[in-house]
Amino acid sequence: ALYLTGDSNSKLVLEDSVFDNNEAAIGSTIYSEIIQTSITNVYVLVATKVGFYLSKGQHTYSYVELYGTRSSSINTGGISALNVEKLEYTNGVITGFGYDVLTSSYSTAQMTTALKIMSDISDGSSIQLKNITFDNNHNYKGGAIYVTNVYTMEIEDSTFNNNQALEGGAIYYTSNEPTSTLTLKGSVTFNSNSAAEAGGAIKFTGRKYLVDSEATLTFNMNTAPYGPDQAAYPVSLVKITADEALQEEYKAYKDDPSNFRLLQSRNLAQSIVSGDLLWPPLAFVLVDEFGKNVTTDYSSTLSVAITNVDNPSNISSYEGDNPFIAYKGFFILYPFKVYTYPCSTAQIEIKLTSFSPDKVGRSSSEFTTSVLTIQDTVQSSICGFGERITESLACYACPSGKYTLKFMSTDDCMDCPDTGVCDGKGIFGPQVGYWRHSTLEHTVTECKNQDACLGAQVDDEEVRSLATCPDGHLYNETFCLTGWCAYGYEGVLCSQCID
Repeated sequence: ALYLTGDSNSKLVLEDSVFDNNEAAIGSTIYSEIIQTSITNVYVLVATKVGFYLSKGQHTYSYVELYGTRSSSINTGGISALNVEKLEYTNGVITGFGYDVLTSSYSTAQMTTALKIMSDISDGSSIQLKNITFDNNHNYKGGAIYVTNVYTMEIEDSTFNNNQALEGGAIYYTSNEPTSTLTLKGSVTFNSNSAAEAGGAIKFTGRKYLVDSEATLTFNMNTAPYGPDQAAYPVSLVKITADEALQEEYKAYKDDPSNFRLLQSRNLAQSIVSGDLLWPPLAFVLVDEFGKNVTTDYSSTLSVAITNVDNPSNISSYEGDNPFIAYKGFFILYPFKVYTYPCSTAQIEIKLTSFSPDKVGRSSSEFTTSVLTIQDTVQSSICGFGERITESLACYACPSGKYTLKFMSTDDCMDCPDTGVCDGKGIFGPQVGYWRHSTLEHTVTECKNQDACLGAQVDDEEVRSLATCPDGHLYNETFCLTGWCAYGYEGVLCSQCID
């Protein structure tokens, strides 16, 4: 309808007017560059694109009502203000703008909504909204209002009803400038706004909005998976049990029902076996300043470092993701193996990087990237029977066909001799016709009476019930580490008759 351009002294005064279904690529009602506008008692029906497009200049609106014709094929916007010096809007209605299909495919420049404010902080922009009703508007970010880097903005005595977005059902505010402020004043009400992802009423990603000391905020029936009323960003990392993370349906464990059942029945382990999976695993959650889990975070990362407390010169390490990536705001360190010298204390250092806990403050230092460190101490158990210590400091059980009789040794597993039986670990005994002097002996000796020496493994229960195995030499019910003696025999080489 109107295309206006000029210098800072140019001014449009418009009163008592109606604009109905005007069309343009942008600014279908008013397209204004630089000049000042004063608009009072105006009714606007916006059919296409953005109704009021304001670039720079100073603008005063009073009793202006804008009605959009949103549909699945028409994307309309109410007011887009780009680097304006001032916008004062009082006693107005903005309803029905945006796009019925919420999508993240639009760029910031393409997004249209009821009110979009984009500023360069150096412009010193001032936005004042008072007694405005935003009703039934949609957008990708900020169903009713999308605002970025405004110098100062005030919303007073206004109502937001039934607005929708992916993030920030009513308001999406983003600014990393310390001097930027968005202040809510008077009585501001949010009714039945919704976000498909975060911030049913408000989502802010940099500066936190301010609330005037005498203001009253009312939140009614707003909805979102994360932050039905307000959503922000992570400001802390909290250690939890993995079972608590599972209650949020952490997919990595739902895929394995046996792991899920085991995890539910155990507490966090403080004793580990070097080289074994840490189970139950360590778990953490990202929390915002309201104490809510930031369930929309799929990108934050954790790095891990392992140090041997007893002897820092011993190289310790871990096997697992590097880094671990958040899933719904949770980190479960799985699969995760710690390699540290057995029978010692290890310190697990968890670092969360690229987040800004000071954003909730008001100082100019608030936007520096911070590193949050959490330390946990675990005790590494001794290696078990028949296990050796590998170069990576894992406890490694000798496989079948090999054995070791050494305790906490780095020596390789030994090959089983032809006259022996080796079932892995330290399970070593003689073949049939041979005998072993002790459980610490590496050699086996041929028996003079081979029928008396049954060997280490006897599976026949009837034969075994009549045979003998020296006290303390029975590994299990079928395996005698020094060899079974047949019925009627005992002693060295099974050469002694039983009376």
